[in-house]
Amino acid sequence: MRQVTKLVMGEGIRYESKAYGWPENCYFLKGTKVGPTDDILKLMDLGRECEDNWGRDHGKSCCCCVVLV
Repeated sequence: MRQVTKLVMGEGIRYESKAYGWPENCYFLKGTKVGPTDDILKLMDLGRECEDNWGRDHGKSCCCCVVLV
């Protein structure tokens, strides 16, 4: 739920990990407030693009998974 709250507030999601983390200032949907009427399939595609560009999110809350909640 914490990651969903970040998306709703427009904070974006950052994957921080010493071994696999994304580069500095790389956030999924930072500055975009996500709500229940948003296109979930489009958001999942954007999440996959982030992971393709910055590396897979190895955590429990990958971008694509968070969008489905």
